[in-house]
Amino acid sequence: MKRLTDRKIVLITQKTRLEDLIKRYNTVGQAQFYIEHYGGDFEDYLIEDRTYHDAVRCAVSYLESYGRLQIIDREFVPGFLFGEKDLVVVIGRDGLVANSLKYLSTQKLIGINPDPARWDGVLLPFTAPDLEKIVPETDSGIRRVRNITMAQATLNNGQTLIGVNDIFIGQRTGNELVLFVQNHVISCEKPRFSLFYTNFTRHAINFTLFGKQQCLLTVSFFFGNYSTRTSRGPAVL
Repeated sequence: MKRLTDRKIVLITQKTRLEDLIKRYNTVGQAQFYIEHYGGDFEDYLIEDRTYHDAVRCAVSYLESYGRLQIIDREFVPGFLFGEKDLVVVIGRDGLVANSLKYLSTQKLIGINPDPARWDGVLLPFTAPDLEKIVPETDSGIRRVRNITMAQATLNNGQTLIGVNDIFIGQRTGNELVLFVQNHVISCEKPRFSLFYTNFTRHAINFTLFGKQQCLLTVSFFFGNYSTRTSRGPAVL
């Protein structure tokens, strides 16, 4: 296939709810039995799956004609080596965009909403047909981009956690949590730790915002270890 450019494009996808069920129960029939047994609408799962894959096919069709396309599933993103000049296209829900951002640095990212009727998509300003206009403008540098400020929480043993719109601190069960956005506690449910401004703590987290705002928040807590990769300020369209 003749390509318009030699630009490398990485398309990040995710499994639909139906695909997750088939992976768990082996067949569509068993997945349907499970959903309907608990009173769910299996037809909604089918519609969502068709809509998502239609959007992916639309995106792939154009991106393959424009540059060197590589498609990866979200589960392989943590171990994927992105090139400094890769153009990243994410097609899925907001959470997929936020998660992908953690592994980027200088790369530009385009968020695609595969199903606007189903998801509002705060981080998904475009649809698959928009790529024909957005990608060339981004590649040529005339499309306006927005830098994203990310937060990093660092445990005193050196482990870190990166967050785009929030950071979860608590047990894996989710029974205790605190969400941080910028320098504010958004919600707290059954907390087992206290917040105070001091570095003299048994287990301290230094909470720093990368970007224009710089702040430090120390949190004392008594459970959990966190380990993720670090990344600073990728650009989002």
